Parts: sequence; structure tokens; C-alpha cells
Amino acid sequence: MFGKSVLLKIILLFLLSTPIFAAQRAEVIIDGAMVYKKGDFGAPVLGYLRKGKLVKISNKNYGPFYKVKLRQGVIGYISDIDIRIVSGPGGRKARTAKGRGSRSKSKTRRPRKDARVKTYWGASLAMVNYTDRFKLTLGDDSTETTFSSQTLFLMANRTAPFSFLDGVVNLDINLGISTSTPSIYTDISSQSSGFVLLADASLMMPLHFLRARNFFTYFGAGLMFSHSIIDLYIDDTKLPIGKTRVGASITAGGAYTLGKFLLKFEPKYYFEEERYLGFHFGLQRAF
Repeated sequence: MFGKSVLLKIILLFLLSTPIFAAQRAEVIIDGAMVYKKGDFGAPVLGYLRKGKLVKISNKNYGPFYKVKLRQGVIGYISDIDIRIVSGPGGRKARTAKGRGSRSKSKTRRPRKDARVKTYWGASLAMVNYTDRFKLTLGDDSTETTFSSQTLFLMANRTAPFSFLDGVVNLDINLGISTSTPSIYTDISSQSSGFVLLADASLMMPLHFLRARNFFTYFGAGLMFSHSIIDLYIDDTKLPIGKTRVGASITAGGAYTLGKFLLKFEPKYYFEEERYLGFHFGLQRAF
């Protein structure tokens, strides 16, 4: 009885330690390689892999797919033309990156690359409720008062995959300049001139439950920077009041794809010395 008990434990331990599938190693050769729930290009996408990542795939291919270990406990399917086999079963170095998978390339139509993992350049208009604080003095009394005004900014932007993280994570960078002097300055002086620079860099992630064929939504957070170069004229005296401020921003938005173009709308909330809201309307092109 004792011998049978030990034998059963050894067999159970062996079964539990056996991998889900016999594995070989492969390198992902495109950014944002899609991992599907099934071996079908129309199946739900479980996640994305960055270029250069080494993964474990099955020894056997399933049509134009291999099974792949996405993360602990999650197995999906990856297209054979998104990977390069670097070692076979048992760690043997692969003779060639070609094989049965490469033959299927000519037979299988490659799906369109997900719009969320492309690199885009573009421009946007942003209506920002720009806010600043002033110290007002009346006689011996002084108070700090906050003023806000709707200010239009012209922005240049770039959105690209953030390759240091797996999955659909994009780095979104915006740099803009006000098209005129914010009215909060013109309201408190007889004459004013200048402009405001506004920039932010955010990591963006998709909201998978709000997505359609050519439309997707996302949210993000990051750092922001503003710098004002303003000259006020009070009683014919020039008064420079430029400021540099650093803070954070959070955003959520939606994007609609039209071929290589992307139409975007995103509210963005800025946190620095003051807090204010902006609305961005943008057009970007994939490169």
C-alpha cells in the first residue's frame, strides 16, 4: 500500500508539472502582434506583443497559427508571419526562420494591422479653459484671485506604440501654442501681448468594451507643462509676468479610422498650480 501511494504521488506530480504544450521559442517580428483566442483572424484578440519579445510557441502549427503563451495561464494563437522561430524543441537552434509557416504566407491573406498599434503624426485644435492666478492689491489690502478664459491652442501631436510595455499602450505627445493672448490678461490691463505654450505626454490604453469596427475609445494619464510669455502694460509701464508650470494630465477619448487617417476627440483635464479642462479635436495620419 505504501509503495502504491508513493507511486501515485509521483505520477500526479509529473502530470501537474507537464507543460500545456510542447514548446519551442520564437521572436516577435512586428510591433503589436495580435494574439487571438482561437486560430482564426476573426476571433477575439486576447492581447498584443511587442517587437523583439521572445515567446514560447507550440511545436505544431494550426494552419497559419501557432499556439503561444501570452502570460501565466493564458494561451492564445499567433500568426506564423508575425514570428521568427529561434529554437526548436529541447532548445535546439532552428535551421531557418522559414518552414511550413512561411508557405502559408502566400495562401493566407494577412489581416489589416490594428489601428491602435500604428504610428500617427498630426495636428489638433484645443479649446482650453486656461486659468491663472493673480495677486491684486488695493491700498493696503492684497488678495489672490483666479481668472479663467477659453483659449484656442494649435497643437502638433504624435502617437506611437510604447515598446517598453506589452499590449496596446501608446505614447501620445502634444505640443501647442495659443493662437492669441488669453483674455484673462487683456481684461486686467489696458494692453497686453504674448502667448502660452502647452505640452503633455501621456500613456494611452484602450477601453476594450467600447469598440466598433472603425471606432475605439481609450484613456490615459501623464505629465504636462505650460509656459506663458506675457507682457502687461499698466499706466504705460511694461510688466512681464511669464510663468513656467509643471503638472499632470488625465484624458479619455474616442477615435474613428478612415483608411490611414484618424479622427480624434478627447477631453483632457490639467493639474498644476491651477486646474482646468480642455477639449481636443485632432486629425492624424499613419506613417
